[in-house]
Order: sequence, then structure tokens, then C-alpha cells
Amino acid sequence: MMRCSECDATLKHFDSACWNCNAVLGSRKGRGPKRFCTAVDLFFNLCIVLTVMSLFSDLAPAFKLCASALLVLRLVKSSADEMAKLGSLSAFRVVIKEQNRRWRQAATPQWQLALEKSRRA
Repeated sequence: MMRCSECDATLKHFDSACWNCNAVLGSRKGRGPKRFCTAVDLFFNLCIVLTVMSLFSDLAPAFKLCASALLVLRLVKSSADEMAKLGSLSAFRVVIKEQNRRWRQAATPQWQLALEKSRRA
């Protein structure tokens, strides 16, 4: 539960101004997503270096391991960038749910969609 810094009134998470003293609340956008993106970028770049090193040296881990880690970090990096762009984890969840709904709809055969539509009618 949040509190107003002026009058110590209780606030909801979606309030933009205090209901008691009308004080405008500051932005709640944290630096967490930006820090996470920075960390993922750092590990991604490190993994690129290790993947190249594994081709020419025995000091780095195996190439398959480095390449698979690079692939996973690329997926995480794209998701983290999108999350930081949206500004919050809840907004990110909404986007992911919408994408999953579209993918399921695209993967469902047309005859099955027509059958479900006829059952609803």
C-alpha cells in the first residue's frame, strides 16, 4: 500500500493525485527494467566474445554451449528491451497474453474456429 508524501494518506496503485491534499504524485516508473536490460546486454556481449573465442581457443567453453547461451540471451534481450520500452511488467504481461492469443488463433485450423462459432450461435 502506498502513502502520500505530503499528508500520509493511503493511495491506490493507479492514483495520479492524492485524494486528500490533491498533491500530484511522481512517476512510479522504476529503474529496474533499465538495469535488467543493461545486465542482459552485458552478458550478451560477453557471450558473443566467448563464442568467438571458443572457435579459436581451448580456453573458452565448448562452442555448442556458447552458441546455445547466445541464442537464449538474444531472446531474453529482446523481451527485456520490450519490457523496458513498455515501462512496467504488468504492461509486458498484457502484450504477451495478446501475442499468445494471436498465435493460438493462427495455429487453430479454420474448420475448428467455424465449429466453435456455430456452437456459440
